[in-house]
Amino acid sequence: MFKNLAPMFLVDNVDEAIEWYKEVFDAKINATDPENPPYEWVSLLIGDVEIMFAKKESAIRWYSENVKINENISNFIAYIYVEGIDELYQKIKERTEIIMEPLSQWYGIKEFAIKDPFGMVLVFAEVLENKRKVNYKIIGKVIQIKGVCSAGYRIGDEIDLTIPCTPTEFEEWREKPKICPHLFTSIFPIVFAFQAGGKIPWEDEEGNIEVMCPDPVNTVVLRLIRMNKK
Repeated sequence: MFKNLAPMFLVDNVDEAIEWYKEVFDAKINATDPENPPYEWVSLLIGDVEIMFAKKESAIRWYSENVKINENISNFIAYIYVEGIDELYQKIKERTEIIMEPLSQWYGIKEFAIKDPFGMVLVFAEVLENKRKVNYKIIGKVIQIKGVCSAGYRIGDEIDLTIPCTPTEFEEWREKPKICPHLFTSIFPIVFAFQAGGKIPWEDEEGNIEVMCPDPVNTVVLRLIRMNKK
């Protein structure tokens, strides 16, 4: 059913937007309305990515007065996936306003952001396939049980709590023994931070921490062990 998404930015002058995007991104005109300038609407292609620009007044005329025009740009960011993000950055960094320098994020994507002359924010991102992995593997070792664990855990059990971050890891994760949902929901924020290399205030000298399930009657206590992924 759904095939593609093309953002339409509303500007005062479509012709100026065309010239700027052609100069900075080598954008190609895909279609215009009317056929000759001054334009009310344009579809530009930046590689395989389509971006549209429309004159503000025209958008209201076409799509009704429900199209609201504000002095400030609406809360919207165009997030564009690319290949060769470093080359792109070097190519355009002197031609536009960089609002976020290139940064390799912990979730395996490298990003940088710009603001165009019309106030729109664009984030360019490249998936780093060889680096899109979490920093650590997290193992939860059951060290204490008060009462009877409804999930069947026993003292000494080791549970792989590593949060998957790629489609392959998700598929592998689905094949693993199921984790008690009450336990995992309770400790997820701690596991998430611990796995990403964060410092937890109550870590012991070896870098391990203890957590427990939310059941006050049948409480399971685990020691989280952070291991380097192989």
